[in-house]
Amino acid sequence: GLAITFCGMMYMVVGLVNSLPLMLIFVLLAHSASGANWVSSTVLLQKRTVDTFRGRIFSTEWLLFTIGSSISTVIASLILEAELMNVKSLIMVYGGMMALAGIFWSFTITQNEKIYQSELRSADQ
Repeated sequence: GLAITFCGMMYMVVGLVNSLPLMLIFVLLAHSASGANWVSSTVLLQKRTVDTFRGRIFSTEWLLFTIGSSISTVIASLILEAELMNVKSLIMVYGGMMALAGIFWSFTITQNEKIYQSELRSADQ
C-alpha cells in the first residue's frame, strides 16, 4: 500500500515538474516503489500458492495486469484525443488515483494481511 501511494505521489510530482532531468528522477523513484511492491506481492503469492497451481495463478495475475493497463491506456488516450485534459494534468490525475488506491489498500487489505499473519503465528505455536 505504501509503495503504491509513494509511486502515485511521485507521478503527481512528475506532472508538476518542467525539467526533463528532474522528471526522470521522479519517474525512477515511482518505478522503484512500484517494483518493490511487485516483488513483495509476488513473494506473498508464491508462498500461498500450491505448486501445482502456481503457473495458472501467475498467468491470471499477468492477464489482469495487462487488461487493467490496456484499459487505462485507452481511457487516457481518449481523454487526450478529445482534449479534455493536457498530458501533465492527466499524469497528475492518474498519479492521484494510484496514490488513493495505495491508501485504500493500506487501510483495508494491509490490515487483513496483518490479521492473517498474526493468525498464522498463533497457529504455529
